Amino acid sequence: MNKYSVFNSPKIFYPELIKRLKTAKDKISMVYLTYEHGTVTDKINEVLIAKRKKGVQVRLMMDTLGEVGTSALLRRQNAEMIRGLRTNGVEVVQFYQKKKPIPLFNRMHCKFCSIDDKILLTGGSNISDAFLEIEDTNLLIIGDIGDRLHNVFDYFLDLSNDKIYLKDARFENYYSGGIQIGDATFLLKVPQKKDDILERILSIVAGARREMYLRSWYFYPNKKIMSGLIDAINKGKTVNVMVSGKTFVSPMNIIKKIPEKKLTKKGAHVF
Repeated sequence: MNKYSVFNSPKIFYPELIKRLKTAKDKISMVYLTYEHGTVTDKINEVLIAKRKKGVQVRLMMDTLGEVGTSALLRRQNAEMIRGLRTNGVEVVQFYQKKKPIPLFNRMHCKFCSIDDKILLTGGSNISDAFLEIEDTNLLIIGDIGDRLHNVFDYFLDLSNDKIYLKDARFENYYSGGIQIGDATFLLKVPQKKDDILERILSIVAGARREMYLRSWYFYPNKKIMSGLIDAINKGKTVNVMVSGKTFVSPMNIIKKIPEKKLTKKGAHVF
């Protein structure tokens, strides 16, 4: 049986992440959409560099678009941060597919940190000071993690290099429908490949008998989820959605109003 700890605030989660990174003996694999320069990454980078100097394999992957940042200054700071990590031996990969570029709203959204073979930290938060100001849920899992998430890093690395080897095809077949970690199933979103999370959400929405509650600070459901929610409303089910009034992603403060208004018009309760 795995041991689970839930963190409902990044302010609490980030110190736990740093604490667990300090225990690494063999390998660290981190994958995030966004890994931004700031006070949080300064503290994490200090640990990563120290671990690398002690012989621990340290790997960090982030989505290329996720490193664009919200300002020209932050972009420069992110670039300088990455150079500093690489100079100190940390393997830093910016996920980007040249042959088949992924669209704006279908990015590499996985967020996890796998430490050795017993510790996994995952959830909704990227690594950024901006997340200190929001409520977001993250999870610590201690159990028989093995190399499963380290293998996910390898798989994404091959995708980023526009290469698919036999081992990657086997990976896709073996982990179809999620990665089993003890008594838990880790669901993946792989750009232009698979989206286990989407399929599970659609299943939950379709399976609701009377009502459902959705909470997200960043609410912009795709066509399939919107269709599922509207279908549920049309069948007499109660749909409750709680979203952030304002996010730190400025364009989303305008864009998110579109699905909110549409669902409200259909009869959903949007808070």
